[in-house]
Amino acid sequence: MNFLRYTLIGFVALVLVLALVGWYKPSFFEVQRVKLIRARPADIYAQAEAAGTWAQWHPWIDKTRPAYRQELEGPASGTGSALRWSSQDGYGKLTLTQTVPDSRVEFLLNLDDMPCSGALVLEPLGEVTRVRVEFRGDVGGDLVLRYLLPVYEKTLGRSIGVSLDQLAARVEAPPEGKK
Repeated sequence: MNFLRYTLIGFVALVLVLALVGWYKPSFFEVQRVKLIRARPADIYAQAEAAGTWAQWHPWIDKTRPAYRQELEGPASGTGSALRWSSQDGYGKLTLTQTVPDSRVEFLLNLDDMPCSGALVLEPLGEVTRVRVEFRGDVGGDLVLRYLLPVYEKTLGRSIGVSLDQLAARVEAPPEGKK
């Protein structure tokens, strides 16, 4: 009987220690990725100035998922342009909060009730454009997510890298009929 009691006390103590340590772990995350794309800032901006075009190059907006639906909101492009989507796997909303032609697109992204903000920043460097994606958010008081933040940041970084690769493929592709 003592063994069971000490085991239970040890388990409760372990849970309390994990909760206490989790409370002091950071809740804020920030991820950045950069890619040099062989295209003019205007060509890249044209793919990002309307929320609806993000579905063509951003991996989170996956039209191949079961029961995928999307809805455009607000203006067709520029500040306030928004894309809402849902599927069996989850839902999200992308809202462009500030657009500066050929230079910067700031956005809010809500994935399954986890709000994040970010920016796509374009910097011309001669024949190429340096494209930087900044992404940040806060998991709040969710202790499990605080423990999982390093994994989430790594996964998020990979996903941003894929989106930059897909964006580059769209703007670097030769015009139809020319190869």
